[in-house]
Amino acid sequence: MQEQRFMHSEQTAEQYLARHHLPVYLTDLLRLLGRSAAADACRLASSYLCAVAHGQHVQGREFSYVSATPLNRMTFLLTATALLEPIASRTGAFTLQDVHSLLLMLCSDIPLRVTRSAFKAASPLLPSGSAVPHLSGDVAKLAFSKLWTSLEVTFLFEHHLLELRHIAFEGKSHLLKGLQDVQACLEVVQATVCLSGWPSIPEAVLQVVIAQLAENSDQGGQCFHFDALVRGLCNSPELREHLLAKMSALNHKQASASARLASLLKEQPLQDQTNTPTRSQPAHMAPSMLDVVDVCVEAGNGVEAASVYV
Repeated sequence: MQEQRFMHSEQTAEQYLARHHLPVYLTDLLRLLGRSAAADACRLASSYLCAVAHGQHVQGREFSYVSATPLNRMTFLLTATALLEPIASRTGAFTLQDVHSLLLMLCSDIPLRVTRSAFKAASPLLPSGSAVPHLSGDVAKLAFSKLWTSLEVTFLFEHHLLELRHIAFEGKSHLLKGLQDVQACLEVVQATVCLSGWPSIPEAVLQVVIAQLAENSDQGGQCFHFDALVRGLCNSPELREHLLAKMSALNHKQASASARLASLLKEQPLQDQTNTPTRSQPAHMAPSMLDVVDVCVEAGNGVEAASVYV
């Protein structure tokens, strides 16, 4: 596996937890338990872990939680896709305001910059360096499929894109860099992203996109800027295929977790919350926690995250 090139053979428990962003869920669960009655603790913990493992934990949550882990970001996009695709089939194209208003239904404080990042990356006809339309201004529309692919790339791979801009482009979106200069930075960027626990764009996909940008460059010296790289990635069929495979794999793991829980509940139904907790109740939490780890590892091993344009 690609990320294993950069990993030490041994990790401490703390490093393992941090790498897969598990403290986010443990902290959130402890916060919920602190506000509940002691008699409800086992039931609440089991319900929370099951919701995370099954992908039912992000809708209606604040953006700081939605964006906190790869799993949360992937789950948010899967939920949003289920909501928007029926609308898109009737509408076809969306303005920036359309998309942002719909996303606000799922996350009431999602920043405008998230939608703007996707809109900018999906708008190749805008002159380089031009401003992205504001909510109250331009009403240009984009095809849903193109816009949504851009949102998936810029939101899921945000950390990788930010590292690329920082290391390969000196933190500047419109600084021209040559092909060899960018290629020389790829391995360092990959290592940094993988060690942080956030998924990375496959190196093979990056190599294809930057080679195409260099070949088609009209700047001389095979130069291109970061914004052009993001647009190229959003238009990459290979990256789109990679994303679809990751989403499908996560869906499969979440479905498997649901099936395991259903089987467990048949054998040992969870007690009613009004009853006194017994030793049998935590039996539901152990497999649920393992399922949470499973889906977190799946989400973190290959896709990533959010707004690279500010």
